[in-house]
Amino acid sequence: MVFIWRGGGIIVPIFLVISGWLTGYAFDDVRFGNNVFMGWTMIWASIPLGLLGLAFIGMNAPDPETGEQPPKSRHDFFFIPVWIWALFFLVFGIYWVNKDPDPGFNYTNDVVEQTADNEDRNVSNNEGSNLHEQIVNFYNPYEDTVNVQVDSEDGEGLMDSDIPPGHIRYFNLEKGHYVVKHYGMEDEIYVKGSEAVDSTTYDEAWFVAGGGYDLIFLDVTEACTDAINKTELRDIDWTSRVEKRHAGNEIMFPRVYGNGKTKYLIKEPGFTLPTSVQENQKVFALIPIKHSQETTEEYLDEMVIDICY
Repeated sequence: MVFIWRGGGIIVPIFLVISGWLTGYAFDDVRFGNNVFMGWTMIWASIPLGLLGLAFIGMNAPDPETGEQPPKSRHDFFFIPVWIWALFFLVFGIYWVNKDPDPGFNYTNDVVEQTADNEDRNVSNNEGSNLHEQIVNFYNPYEDTVNVQVDSEDGEGLMDSDIPPGHIRYFNLEKGHYVVKHYGMEDEIYVKGSEAVDSTTYDEAWFVAGGGYDLIFLDVTEACTDAINKTELRDIDWTSRVEKRHAGNEIMFPRVYGNGKTKYLIKEPGFTLPTSVQENQKVFALIPIKHSQETTEEYLDEMVIDICY
């Protein structure tokens, strides 16, 4: 790519790259599709660019004592002054930060204790003797942090957690009725209890905070190879690989039962797919989708590409 600049205009791409590099330390997902990451990158870059842009303008001011006008200097990038680039980054950065994100992105690099790998959770859950307990995952697909509270049927507080955007908290609950408070709403849920008999069975439950998103249980085994490209991913008929679309306004039970040979790996929303699969292994992904949106091939194409690259 050819850059065109005059004077100090070359600082525009330099500061943008540096800002992206530093901002990336706060994000798991630094792809262009993560609008919150892009927004903060532009906002942080706009600050030094704005200050230097004003300094460049001051360099063209006449001498206050002699009134002499110094030779006019230009500092621009692609013929656009540095201060305008700063204003552009600030405005569009704020827009991207406040834009509804593509669901599934993890916006923070915080280590969340409860988001352990599903495969490890399955083993620890299934090897236990108490099959009345079941892991319930509470997922926040929104841009804002959501507080989720879980109370027992008799009002005892069991969980009170602030879930960051794109993140998940899981909690072991015994079979029974519970009240979930989230987004100013209260929902009663019924936990069925685990029916797992070995590590080939997946029967964790899911609850989407806010209720505005569903979860698509999608067989993505074909995508789990480093030898596949985006064109080939789009050629796959993903709608035929949808196991079930679970409504987000109620607790979900995306269960798969092994036959003792087939082993299942379930990838949570926004988590990158593996580039290989084991023998007799099938991989499923939970794909978030707005409740009002149809399950189209185009949507699934883009969501699978997102979790592959």
